Amino acid sequence: MPPGSDPLAALRDIHLPPAPSAWPPAPGWVALAVLVAALLAWLGHLGWRRWRAGRPRRFALRRLADIARREAAGEDRLLLLAELSALLRRTALAHHPRTDVAGLAGDAWTAFLGLDQEPDGARIAAMLTAGPYRRDPPSSLAPVLDFARRWARRAG
Repeated sequence: MPPGSDPLAALRDIHLPPAPSAWPPAPGWVALAVLVAALLAWLGHLGWRRWRAGRPRRFALRRLADIARREAAGEDRLLLLAELSALLRRTALAHHPRTDVAGLAGDAWTAFLGLDQEPDGARIAAMLTAGPYRRDPPSSLAPVLDFARRWARRAG
């Protein structure tokens, strides 16, 4: 070997391969992303259906609050009682089959509402069924409004 010629000088250093790329992801990550997206879509659909199913209940509760406000303002209680009775029927029709609810009247209607299990159910039933047809208005709609709020929350 001639002096000054080093055979190791011609060798190149070790070259490492490039770092692995994050894209495209491994098939397992793709499957997980699809599964999570499907789960989120399903949960969103369930939430949307639940929200839509609660619309009649929310409407009834808003209307009941409006009736209470109008009673406090001194509006005719007989008209408000008739409106409240119609609102209960509309709410029942929104949550139950029409054939089960539409033909109910009198005691059958108040039993459907569950007034037979209420402590003051007889008085509330009398106000709902005969109240709108009386000449003298009730002194207060508070018991009927309280019952209607509880019933609307249970119905929806």
